Amino acid sequence: MSTARVQVSACALSAAVNNRRLRPTAVVSFTNHFRKKSLRVVSMSSVPPSQPFEIAVKASVTTPNRLGDCPFCQRVLLTLEEKNLPYEPKLVDFSNRPEWFLKANPDGKVPVIKFDEKWVPDSDVITQTLEEKYPIPPLVTPPEKATVGSKIFSTFIGFLKSKDPNDGTEQALLSELSSFNDYIKENGPYINGNEISAADLSLGPKLYHLEIALGHYKKWTVPDSLTSLKAYTKAIFLRESFIKTSAQPQDVIEGIRGSKPSIKQTLQLTLMASGDFINKSLSLPPYPEMILEAVEALNDGNGSNKTSISKYIESRYGVLPPGHKVLLNVHLAKMRDSGLLDFWKNNYTKRDPNAPPRRGRGRPPKPKELLPPGIVLSPPRPRGRPPKGPSDMQRPPKATTGSGRPRGRPRKMARPAGGFGETSASSLKPSARPRGRPPKVKPELI
Repeated sequence: MSTARVQVSACALSAAVNNRRLRPTAVVSFTNHFRKKSLRVVSMSSVPPSQPFEIAVKASVTTPNRLGDCPFCQRVLLTLEEKNLPYEPKLVDFSNRPEWFLKANPDGKVPVIKFDEKWVPDSDVITQTLEEKYPIPPLVTPPEKATVGSKIFSTFIGFLKSKDPNDGTEQALLSELSSFNDYIKENGPYINGNEISAADLSLGPKLYHLEIALGHYKKWTVPDSLTSLKAYTKAIFLRESFIKTSAQPQDVIEGIRGSKPSIKQTLQLTLMASGDFINKSLSLPPYPEMILEAVEALNDGNGSNKTSISKYIESRYGVLPPGHKVLLNVHLAKMRDSGLLDFWKNNYTKRDPNAPPRRGRGRPPKPKELLPPGIVLSPPRPRGRPPKGPSDMQRPPKATTGSGRPRGRPRKMARPAGGFGETSASSLKPSARPRGRPPKVKPELI
């Protein structure tokens, strides 16, 4: 009697362990038509951690002690909620990032979670680690379904930033939403079928931002014809975990408005950057001094780019004025134009007075030959025909030929009164040779 090998996916295995309430080292039996095959489950844990996870997330800009508008933070919080894992959110004020946060993640981005006394950034890495450490309940999305709806967020941002109604960004978003609507109609109610998965926890916060932001800034809503998409978003938004971790609508609006400074704010910051008002109010050195310190401390032979300089200043001084990036751009441009810094291939270096000048792009100009002393070259002739003066001679008339024959084809002669067929006295004069080729003479036969 032959035997059949049973292959079980991680999701099905996790569900079996969860339903039978077994320990990680329990033995699970799977039966086929021929015989029983036993499989030992290893490296899986359903026991929650003894201490809650510390996770740094964005704080609200409108309400104290509330979560801010970050879909990537909400994705991690949704994963923790769906897996029933305890956590302690640490709200980070982006206008005044604390020193401990910049030490945990010098990039200054959220979310950041603490795993085994080590801070780990990036929502993709965090959710994958949580799934590996705590696979019950399973949230794994099959690879063939993991990219469903992945282009909706990028097309939403493109349409949100667009100022031309005819540039095609709205049609691109509608195309992605329609494709997702058709998929959910056939495979729903969730991306992975009847059970929610990691792909839903990633897409749900982005659809939440899409509805609020486009409704406020574009007066745009999802078409009513996309019924499956609307049912999907309603099912996601009404989950207890989503309600608990979602940002307030006003935070989403303010977050998008404050993502980039307006032209007026940029001009104000530029004017203020000409003095040391901001630096004195925060007890910071002048920006040129901080920039030179960063370039010297980084000590890169090829120079340091703007991002490296900014990260060093943020990690060195911590509390920085609002619009720090705008101020940094202004002072870097001033120092480059004044000669304090060299700018080469998007990197800044401290100028060395003894260094030879860098060769520019293109072929260098040919050196000019030196003239002997006392020789002065005449000025070059200007382009074009020189203008005529009043003393210039008039052009002489064209010479005529000696034959006296007028130019051009001669005029046709008038038709004779009797027609061309009648003979005249002049036509009776004998001519030397008739016109045309003479006929051939045939030899006579003897």
